[in-house]
Amino acid sequence: MKDLKQIIKPVVRSHSTMVIFFTFSLSVIISAYIELFNESRQFYLTDKYTGLLAWDCNEQVIINLILYFLPAFCICLILIAYNDKILIFIDKYRYIIALIIFIISVFLCLNGSSLAWWYREIYGLKKDVDLQNAGVLFGYPRNIRSDEYGLFTPLSISQQYTNYNAISNIVRGTATDVTTTYGQPAWSIVTLFRPFMWGYLFLDSAHALSFFWTSRLLALFLVSYECAKIYTCHNKYLSASAAILLTFSPTTQWWFSTNGYIEMLIFGQMGLVLLDVYINTENYRKRFLLILALVECAGGFIYTYYPAQEIPLAYVFLLMYIWLLVIRKKGKKLFSKIDVMYIFNGILLFTFLSFLIFQFSKDTFINIIKTEYPGVRKLSGGQGSVNMLCSAFQSILLPFDAERIGYKNACETSVTFSLFPMGIILSLSYILKNKKDLLLELLLSIQIFYVFFYLSKIPNWLAQITLMSQVIINRLLPIIGIIDIFILLRVLALNEEELNEQKSTGYIKLNRIIPTLIISFLYYAITANMMANNFLTTYAWLLFLIIFLYMLIIFMMTGKLKKKYLLFLISVSVGISGCMINPIEKGTDCITNDPLVNRIREISQTDKNALWAVTDTIVPMVNLPILAGAPTINSTNIYPNLKTWEALDTDQKYVKIYNRYAHIRITLQEDSTSFELLGADSYTIHLNYNDLNRIGIKYILSKVKYSDKNITNVQFQMIDSLEGFYIYKICHTT
Repeated sequence: MKDLKQIIKPVVRSHSTMVIFFTFSLSVIISAYIELFNESRQFYLTDKYTGLLAWDCNEQVIINLILYFLPAFCICLILIAYNDKILIFIDKYRYIIALIIFIISVFLCLNGSSLAWWYREIYGLKKDVDLQNAGVLFGYPRNIRSDEYGLFTPLSISQQYTNYNAISNIVRGTATDVTTTYGQPAWSIVTLFRPFMWGYLFLDSAHALSFFWTSRLLALFLVSYECAKIYTCHNKYLSASAAILLTFSPTTQWWFSTNGYIEMLIFGQMGLVLLDVYINTENYRKRFLLILALVECAGGFIYTYYPAQEIPLAYVFLLMYIWLLVIRKKGKKLFSKIDVMYIFNGILLFTFLSFLIFQFSKDTFINIIKTEYPGVRKLSGGQGSVNMLCSAFQSILLPFDAERIGYKNACETSVTFSLFPMGIILSLSYILKNKKDLLLELLLSIQIFYVFFYLSKIPNWLAQITLMSQVIINRLLPIIGIIDIFILLRVLALNEEELNEQKSTGYIKLNRIIPTLIISFLYYAITANMMANNFLTTYAWLLFLIIFLYMLIIFMMTGKLKKKYLLFLISVSVGISGCMINPIEKGTDCITNDPLVNRIREISQTDKNALWAVTDTIVPMVNLPILAGAPTINSTNIYPNLKTWEALDTDQKYVKIYNRYAHIRITLQEDSTSFELLGADSYTIHLNYNDLNRIGIKYILSKVKYSDKNITNVQFQMIDSLEGFYIYKICHTT
């Protein structure tokens, strides 16, 4: 007891009332969030709402909340007391800590994939033991992340059967360049710019998947921290806040493994860090290596092949690079003749490697450009939602009840947690005081342009010139949030000295209470308006408490205290909610060693060139055979297989339907073959039985019992039946 008093004494010694209030509120948020998340996990297993999710605050719920609250309160109190020492320790040993985490995670094959969904689809998940059997150690698989567990990860795993060739005959059941859309691990030039994929080239799939997930998470956190030191004037608290906000924000975690969004953030920020180091070193050997590293960053950013986010992010980082060069120059010459030679050679090297990449994939690029979807976009903005711009707090509730909050697709509706438009408000306030800051002015300018583009259309010629014609407004929303993070933390860093000089020794000024409450209610009203629940719900009050604490810190606290409390609140509300989006799973056995997959693998290995199809279902089940290395004609066509589909559509009547990136459903029928568009990225082929032979399909995986059907010229020979799925070999008779 005496030791505990000594630990807590530093907290009680100063400003104890505010510390206790803040810690109490924070602990309430933590305990309520954990309870809601555990209830959502049970809902996932049983499809039944319980406890707070069922608006039933029963005795067991109260006991749970108390059990969560007590340790949370003690831990938060201790962390607040020793936050300086903890932050200094982590800052000093951050790379060692990251390396230890990386080694342990890869050794244990830990990843954040939702591969356990396959286990649920085949066997069902009804109990906690089922999750354990599926390899889930924490959380639960996210069905909505089908682009990850049902496409991206199966594509990566399928590469082992091609010895990581850049051309796969497994995907689409024909020669496919896998280095472009959803760029996959392969022995190719472009893989030089994809270091997080290197694990696949040297490790088995389970360890490689862990390498991919863990390295990207740690790299994003560390790079965001280092980059933030530059624009927050080496403020450790604000830099740590930036790292948490960028790494664990809802959008980051919901889209963690697809579209290259993480790589863009890593390489874009790393470029700024490397440029800063380059300018501040006189050692030309180091400068030469830094140029090579900058070439790697340029390639890593560009070869994500996702212009919808690359273009707006490129403008942001370009402005930050310009700002850094301006402030570091200070009347001195930045680059000598040797630097110019280094830079020229770096550009030459990048151009040469890019030429090789383009030469290899030029036919793929041309095919993609000519598609109906995604094709060449000609957008000019507009149709954005003000509510979505201000939905940061709603986003942190998505991990446990996305549908009843108002959105079934948590990925599409999540945003970067940035307190928008707080950054704009504070930066304008700073600038209006006749204080100049080039970075704030540059970021504010691009932010205003992006918000205008998001809400209103711009002239087509301007969209074409700026390349914003390639930008989808839903993909621009996270970028707006990122800019607001940069602006908010920058202005807080610039205001630090002024705030520290304030004579007030208290936390609260009465003239700030009313503005704080007004802004809190306004922000809450905008967010709550998007929710499907009534005003007086558990979510609403939890939401308001979080919002109020944020506003309290930003408007009512001063100096170093603001930084400390802001960091803690960000760590809890963003860090904890972000960690609860993706599960922690061990290995890939839940699907790669599944009896059904093993059986497909056995058949495929004895008949390697045979073509498979999956019928009467769509993504992700159409990608099941590629997990076993079986060439599958209707596995997701990452670009259209025109030669095959045109063989079925000799008059090209349906070319606008199948000339696209698509998830393909096949149904078999006696009528003539036809195509039906289901959505921008999906369609159904109503395939005549006799056309199976025309496109070379030899094996079928289905839940339909075709062997009972009497079909002329086609015989379905059942090879096996497992877990409700039938495997057929197609025999043609004449």
